[in-house]
Amino acid sequence: MMSKKENKYESLFQPLQIGGVTVKNRFFLSPMGNFGHVDAEGALTDEGIDYYVERAKGGIGLIITGYCIADEAIEEAETPSILVIKKNPLIFIQKCSQLTERVHAYGTKIFLQLTAGFGRTAKVVKVNKKIAPSDADNMYDPSIKHRAMTTQEVKDMIGSFGRAAQIAQKCGFDGVEIHALHEDYLLDQFTMEQWNHRTDQYGGSFENRYRVPCEIVQKIKEVCGKNFPVTLRYSVKHYMKDGKTGILPEQENTVHEAGRDLEEGLKAARWLQEAGYDGFDSDIGSCEAHYLSHPNIFTKDGIYLDMSAKLQAAVDVPVMVAGRMDEPDMALDAVKSGKCQMIGLGRPALADPYLVSKLEKNQPERIRHCISCNYGCITNIFNKSTVWCAINPQCYAERRNALRPILKKKKVVVVGGGPAGMEAALISVVRGHEVILYEKTDHLGGNLVYAGATLYKHHILELVEWFKTEMNNNGVQVVMKHEMTAGELEDQNADVVFIASGSKARPFHIPGTEKDHVFYAHEVYYDQEKLGDKVTVIGGGQIGMETAIWMAKLGKQVSVVEFTDQIMGGTKNTPIGDIEMAHLYTDYYDIHMYMNTKASKITENSVEIEGVKDGSKEEIPADTVLIAVGYEPVNDIYPEFVKNTSVPEVYNVGDSNHVANIYYAIHDAYELANNI
Repeated sequence: MMSKKENKYESLFQPLQIGGVTVKNRFFLSPMGNFGHVDAEGALTDEGIDYYVERAKGGIGLIITGYCIADEAIEEAETPSILVIKKNPLIFIQKCSQLTERVHAYGTKIFLQLTAGFGRTAKVVKVNKKIAPSDADNMYDPSIKHRAMTTQEVKDMIGSFGRAAQIAQKCGFDGVEIHALHEDYLLDQFTMEQWNHRTDQYGGSFENRYRVPCEIVQKIKEVCGKNFPVTLRYSVKHYMKDGKTGILPEQENTVHEAGRDLEEGLKAARWLQEAGYDGFDSDIGSCEAHYLSHPNIFTKDGIYLDMSAKLQAAVDVPVMVAGRMDEPDMALDAVKSGKCQMIGLGRPALADPYLVSKLEKNQPERIRHCISCNYGCITNIFNKSTVWCAINPQCYAERRNALRPILKKKKVVVVGGGPAGMEAALISVVRGHEVILYEKTDHLGGNLVYAGATLYKHHILELVEWFKTEMNNNGVQVVMKHEMTAGELEDQNADVVFIASGSKARPFHIPGTEKDHVFYAHEVYYDQEKLGDKVTVIGGGQIGMETAIWMAKLGKQVSVVEFTDQIMGGTKNTPIGDIEMAHLYTDYYDIHMYMNTKASKITENSVEIEGVKDGSKEEIPADTVLIAVGYEPVNDIYPEFVKNTSVPEVYNVGDSNHVANIYYAIHDAYELANNI
């Protein structure tokens, strides 16, 4: 192993000046909303504080908090789900003073992100005062009308940022970040001709449209001092087709930009720097292109780097960039080549709070990489109003889900080496138990091995490798190509058994499924030579749509047959950005969608289909048919082991208990393994 002096990532651990503050390295925790971790007074809960402290302990140089409403009077948010600095300033100061003191103990700096609110894009946070720069319909519900703010209200809003920054300074925050000329939130709407039709000094010309963010930074510098850092959350390009639809990266040069284009984005950045901003926390996207502001399974690593490089070349202050930036070599190249000066870790720091310290120790193989699934973070915000992480059950539960000390060392047998089995094995052994894992195939990972083959989901395969590394380092005995029986298990004298036998593709039978050109979707992931030119996918759930889009990217003519009226199972089960992007890709690649339709027969060169509601019939040309109708548990082992062994504790975990996604497999396994 290379010594610390020979660590090739040393450039990422050089200090950086932002305004009057020196940050110890080139990593920052990019801002993410604190949904579910804010109390009734608008302050952080103890869990919220622990979350930030754990990332400071993990070596991050700068923390930027989730957004905090500068003044509740602007939009009058309902019961807080995000920080509100002036709801109860005394409680806020008490809580945040604890936060900053604990973070500073690790040499980490921390900025408070201040927001004016949402304007016409209010959805996740409900507001009682419906305002916007100009009269506008709500983006998500056009029946909700937002009225134009008065000139005095705009001036009061600007002043509120100065007062909020003073409170932040009193709490011990090292600076503030302004939220945001990003994702067309309220402040961003002032800069956009599409939403700003004002005739006063805050509308019309370029200078007037950008006057609000300029006056905000000037006010903060006036009351907090010129060396108090102020950065800006900034989308250099919106990728907005209209007021409802975004643009795909592939359409950048063919579809007119209705929001901020690159030319204006660079011009505005220079203007904003001149006004006093000390750095740009840069991305791309908008609420209309939500999938770019919150990268998902369809977006590449380093998705913002091309734009951040152009922005960094246009300004003299640091450009900070996140967006699937946890690949160490890519981060290193970005900083060394001048594409940015700081690397943002948002969801990667949810997944592994110690990512930075592992790199500093030259242990990149020990990083638990974010898989960009968005199940625990984005989807939970919409469905459960809280933030967790699918692959790190301790995220935002650092104290509640801490590893429990054992009272008695037990012999633990794990049957199955998929995500649930590996998590159960790893947590059990780290707590101090003796663990042996049996896997009947020649590989670990279960269905993750297939999931990681598609599109930009290679991080799933990295997660499998991480499990292998950590199990090996911590002493899990792994036996491959061994199918455990109840009789053999009885001879093991185990105290605890985890059955993690996983799931299998749900059988699907109609006339023709036995033909040689018909496969279950996963069967072609590593054998694409089986594919013809005309591919029909039966099933438009998440696996079906991911497969269909992948096939289209390979140049195939693709059709999808879906029994329901929704793709990917709807937003309850699938991140909204995945669904939005899938809809756009079906249009972009001309994927033929047959909704409310069932396949009735497969012939040598077609699939015969019927309308579920009207019985109408049609025939789709196809030389390859891929079946993606879901998975079912492999659950025959569990009842057999319960009945035919005397093991005191037998648990069924993961897909063999109930088929879900990786979030439930890992969280259920952690809960059980941490309590044996």
